[in-house]
Amino acid sequence: MTNGRAETLRILANAFDELEQLRCRLRDDSEHVRHAMDAARNEERAAVVAYLRACDGESYDFADDIELGEHRREEKP
Repeated sequence: MTNGRAETLRILANAFDELEQLRCRLRDDSEHVRHAMDAARNEERAAVVAYLRACDGESYDFADDIELGEHRREEKP
């Protein structure tokens, strides 16, 4: 194997290693973003439920639906 070819293979191997490291970092970052979005959604849901429960009338019943996630379920025809 020529010296130039060995150097090219070493560069490619390093590039593949770096690519794998970047993929792992991206996977970790994506997981972090997903957890942050879940937490934000839960906080927003809790705030909406608290607001609706503070209201009088039918809003209180709707608060239960939101808390249970029933408001997001699509009805089947």
